[in-house]
Amino acid sequence: SCGAFAALRTDGSVVCWGSDLEATNVQDLKELRSVKCLFSNLRSFAALRHDGRVVTWGCDIAGGNSDDVQDELCDVCDIAA
Repeated sequence: SCGAFAALRTDGSVVCWGSDLEATNVQDLKELRSVKCLFSNLRSFAALRHDGRVVTWGCDIAGGNSDDVQDELCDVCDIAA
């Protein structure tokens, strides 16, 4: 992500940092746990959890807001960006 990093910890939690405030603001994401892998584009991130759910954050228009498709983001095995 442009100006931001995300690190996946061994316990499945995620730590974000950098200059992009939208991409590093994950405090309200209670769903961001048990993460299997991370993906990013220019202004947003997606996390694939071990249960197959996907959590997104960052710039809304760059994919950070997945509210419209959240019901479909289950049983996911991979993500491409």
